[in-house]
Amino acid sequence: MYSNGDYNGYHIHRYESAVALVVYDMGQEIESLSCDLKGNIRDHSRIDIKREDLDLDRYFDENQELLAFVTEIDGQQRWSGLMDIICCGLPKEMNCDDVMKMVWAYERKNMIEGGLYEDDFDIMPYYIRQDELKEKIISDVDLELNDLDWIAGCDVGYSEETDQMVGAIVVFDAKTMKTVESATHQMKISFPYIPGLFSYREIPPILHAFEKLKIRPDLIVCDAHGISHPRGIGMASHLGVMLDIPTIGCAKKRLIGAYDKSALKVEKGHSVPLRWNSRDVGAVLRSRADVKPVFVSIGHKINLESSIAIILELCQKYRLPETTRHADRLVNQILKSRTGIEDI
Repeated sequence: MYSNGDYNGYHIHRYESAVALVVYDMGQEIESLSCDLKGNIRDHSRIDIKREDLDLDRYFDENQELLAFVTEIDGQQRWSGLMDIICCGLPKEMNCDDVMKMVWAYERKNMIEGGLYEDDFDIMPYYIRQDELKEKIISDVDLELNDLDWIAGCDVGYSEETDQMVGAIVVFDAKTMKTVESATHQMKISFPYIPGLFSYREIPPILHAFEKLKIRPDLIVCDAHGISHPRGIGMASHLGVMLDIPTIGCAKKRLIGAYDKSALKVEKGHSVPLRWNSRDVGAVLRSRADVKPVFVSIGHKINLESSIAIILELCQKYRLPETTRHADRLVNQILKSRTGIEDI
């Protein structure tokens, strides 16, 4: 997304020797993280913004000294950006992090009052909500497919031409892998395409479809990422926390992270770690011999070892697990029958 020529949202930049994530709010950089090509962190900085900080008037009332300092600098500055004050020597009694946060609030309010943000989309409430949901992710639970009764797959498809999207959930008997129930929901696309906030776009139709189910699945496999996400909470994790159900992310493409391609063998079942921010956030798994790997990550209420093992069991004949393959096929059928357009 863009706001008056400035970025608003998540942006990932790939370089020859590093990968960088930058988050902008109304053109201001509020977080940046860079890793080398092995997934080890090089640098990380962020402005710690909480939900209550969005009430700018209250924030200013509680930080009058900081506000006066930033206002004074703003009236005197001759350089390009107000955030540059942090490089120009702060008074000893001023904390750099506090000043950066006040600058964010000060410039945010000026842009809103100046009408410079009316046509753009405010990401901050969703960005903050991600932080809140991330704290609820459980990632240390052992699960085995044999211990489950019902397992489900979910997927979402779009028709941008008709501004419609379809969410589908297909439930299987975990012992026989036969379909026992399915549900779909079609609705208008309700959230813009913003990198890093994709779960807010995809989850609504899945939640509506879930409400139609008579059988509550014990585990949901998502054609999406879990904690292998720039903010550590992709759609699989987001959905799992909201439903309080174990979830696994099994994506066709990598979103973030690094892995040793030369170490990944061609045999089915082999995997290598996917690293980001100096830790393992998932696995690159060869789900079928000599085909492109899938990217497996923890969603919620499961550990990585269990996630890998379950995905392998679900990939019976194809690269992708039967759960999400059936959900994807159902989505395509609905889109084609109601709009005449294949999933895009």
